[in-house]
Parts: sequence; C-alpha cells; structure tokens
Amino acid sequence: IDAGGPPAYRVDDAQVHSFVQANLASSLPPGAGAVRKRVFVQNGVGTPGLVGTACSRLVHAGYVFAGSGNAVNFGFKTSKVLVFSNTVAAATLGNDVAHALRLPDTDVAVSPQGQNVADVVVILGRDYKP
Repeated sequence: IDAGGPPAYRVDDAQVHSFVQANLASSLPPGAGAVRKRVFVQNGVGTPGLVGTACSRLVHAGYVFAGSGNAVNFGFKTSKVLVFSNTVAAATLGNDVAHALRLPDTDVAVSPQGQNVADVVVILGRDYKP
C-alpha cells in the first residue's frame, strides 16, 4: 500500500513456502499450512493501541494480520472494510471481517484501487469499539 511514506517490502510467499517445506516442515503444528485471508489494518482516528485490539479479534477469527499503519488522516467517523472486487465472495469476506471486528455491514465497500498486500484493508473509524 502506497501511503506516501518510506518504501515497504513484503515477503516472497512462494520462496518462503519452499524454504519452510525443505527445512522446517517437521516442526510445523497441524493446520499451519492452511490458507487464510490477510487483513491490513489502519488507524483512522489516532487512538493509540486501537489496531492491537483489532488484530486480536482478526487472529481469533482465523485471519492473518498483514500489517498496520495510520490512515491518511484521523477524521474517519465510520470504519471502512475495503475489498477489491464486486464479487459475492469479496462481499462475503468483507462482511465476515466486519463481523469479526463488531462493525456493521454498511462499513464494507469496494475499493477502486488495487493492491497486493492484503485481501482486505480495514480503516478503523470512530464507530469501532475496542
């Protein structure tokens, strides 16, 4: 996600998978290889520690925490759960993430901007209750 700050890098998933299978496979717990959706969370109100509470809820619901940061501003009255296509599957994913965060379905929206960091981007607004 281009947030206007310093460059961000991400792990090459295919290379990590190959390395793990070749060197660490016997140490993985059952279910470690399950594919889980990734969620990136941004703080849209400026409250310290807000993202941490969201991360706990997301991980408990079976999602992978893909990172965090501050939104472009801290004026978000409502949260945004952003998905990246108009499909039923994307809408279902967005609704499931919203429910995990105890947010209404009305906070789910389709973003016109593509990205490859996460399956869902959440901007926490004033309606998010830790």
